Amino acid sequence: SFDDEDISHQCTPLLNEKILLAVHANSKCNAGLEEYRIMPDDLFNTNFDFSSVPQISIKKFKDEKFILLKNGHNMYKHASKVFKESGFTPQISFRLDQLLTSYALAASNNGVCFVTDTLFKYHRFRDNVVLYNIKGSGSRTLYIAQKNNRFTTHAMSEFINISKKALASKNDDVS
Repeated sequence: SFDDEDISHQCTPLLNEKILLAVHANSKCNAGLEEYRIMPDDLFNTNFDFSSVPQISIKKFKDEKFILLKNGHNMYKHASKVFKESGFTPQISFRLDQLLTSYALAASNNGVCFVTDTLFKYHRFRDNVVLYNIKGSGSRTLYIAQKNNRFTTHAMSEFINISKKALASKNDDVS
């Protein structure tokens, strides 16, 4: 995502993503948290209403090992904000470069990680994972960016339009 102050690029919003915590279903930390759980299948091919599930404090996962993306990644900023706002210092088991790699480790019960709902909207994972809407985790907007003062070809304009239409049925309108 781009900061609003970024004047070197023209940014077209593409989609909004909700940030969630992925936890292996067999993890002991899930005990008693049934009302907070979101199942990955609930997100597949839908525009899920996150207000239908209460948010939960990250502190409920204090004994878990966290799999984080490295500093410099947008998801790292979101995770850091959640930890700071809750006064929580996580145990970190891995710092990785790829969101999908962190998810794979969480799905194999090697810790918990932050993911986005988009991961589950377009692919039906068969992993034994549950998701939680963490207080303060928020969302992020993904953009298509192109340098300012550059001619936008017809192909680029069509790509942007097709991308927005393809994602519109599964995401909040970001126009």
